[in-house]
Amino acid sequence: MPTLVSDMRNKLEKAVIEARDVAEVGARAALESLAVHYHEPFPHMKPAQRELRNHLALGAPTRDGQDTLAG
Repeated sequence: MPTLVSDMRNKLEKAVIEARDVAEVGARAALESLAVHYHEPFPHMKPAQRELRNHLALGAPTRDGQDTLAG
């Protein structure tokens, strides 16, 4: 498969960066909706949501190796 010309490569890079930014915003919003960054779960959360929240808050390492959601 031939390589992309410089203009197309730059467009692809820009699209990938924009997609990553959008994904990170969405991931942060999902974690915040589960109250991962608070000491207590939200009162309205269902048991399954609380279990997921606790799992994410207590033991799931992040991509960069940190143990908690860093802001």
